[in-house]
Amino acid sequence: MPYIGNKTADTTLVEDNSITSAKIVNDAVIENKLNLISTSSVPSLEAKGDGSSQDGYIALNCSQNSHAVKIKSPPHSANQSYTLTLPSTAPATDKMLQTDGSGNLSFVDAPSGAMVKLAQVDNSTSSSTVSNITLDHFSTTYDYYKFYATLGSDTQGSDWRVRFRDGGSDVTNAYYIYAATNGQINSGGTSAGGVGLAAFFTDRLDFANDSTTSSSQKVVLDWTFSTATGNAANRLQLMGNTGYYMANDTLRTSTFRGFQNNQGGNFYEGFKIYLSSGNIRYYNYTLYGVVK
Repeated sequence: MPYIGNKTADTTLVEDNSITSAKIVNDAVIENKLNLISTSSVPSLEAKGDGSSQDGYIALNCSQNSHAVKIKSPPHSANQSYTLTLPSTAPATDKMLQTDGSGNLSFVDAPSGAMVKLAQVDNSTSSSTVSNITLDHFSTTYDYYKFYATLGSDTQGSDWRVRFRDGGSDVTNAYYIYAATNGQINSGGTSAGGVGLAAFFTDRLDFANDSTTSSSQKVVLDWTFSTATGNAANRLQLMGNTGYYMANDTLRTSTFRGFQNNQGGNFYEGFKIYLSSGNIRYYNYTLYGVVK
């Protein structure tokens, strides 16, 4: 009977099935003993499912083995079998992974023209009110901003207005120029109430002049803001479409454009929507920055 002692054992004499997992101490197989080789048909490592409901996955532990990030297979019901091949180049800042449709991955720039959500509020099913909606989100990060909103007033006959903002405060000592679809153009001067054209008097643009407290009667906005450095040739501008449904089945719509006519060297940081009287309720809005 052969023995294992000071001499090297003859592996041909080790009986089949004499070494089992029960006879190997936990963690006894260390990294030096793992030299896995992949072939064209067999992977070097296979993480199997349990044959029931658990899909195969691998876990990457932290240094203390108290946290893990897992990579998991799609479920059996997806009927997926594919290979993802990592890029042949090193990653760079602000790159993202892209596949060519065959599973070959590469690092590419993020697509341009996408919109980044900067603010979103949905109060469309509540009767709670606010005195204004203020969004100070303009910066040099984006050249254009898209604003979509549905707004309701709690005061009949109240008019909707907009101001630009600078340094956390409303801009009140400057003029705007604006035009409505009916061809009316106003520039300079002031208007009733001494507020001046530092606010868009949107009622003069046929914009929600007959607001009521009905939750079904709301203003719908689709606006584009073009930010600027504040010089005379490059001012912050607002271009938009506004729609309104009134109680007598009448629809009002307005397309207009406005800009700050005395911006100087200021970079305006946002805008505020408010009413000539009363509060805003049933409001739902989203502001996006358009990626350069």
